[in-house]
Amino acid sequence: VSVPLHYGKEVIDQLLVLCDHIYFMCYENVKTSYIVNKVKPFLDNGKDKLIIALRTEDFANRIEMEDKIKELQTQTSLSSFAYHDLRRMVSFDKMNIEK
Repeated sequence: VSVPLHYGKEVIDQLLVLCDHIYFMCYENVKTSYIVNKVKPFLDNGKDKLIIALRTEDFANRIEMEDKIKELQTQTSLSSFAYHDLRRMVSFDKMNIEK
């Protein structure tokens, strides 16, 4: 299931019981401290079920997005991430090739 990052702890705790995976849609506010604070309460019992989804529109290029993922991995120990828009990811690569 995909959920906005602002859902409350009670909702996420229930979803952890019911769902195989929870995609946290971290859109618009991609500040590392904000994402880490929202995800941290679920790392002990739901770490294997959590996936952070990032939206390409929130980043200037692929490198910036990948750097954010590395930063989030370091601070949360999560290993699963998703890109919101594959078409835009391809356009990131095209822009780099054209340079």
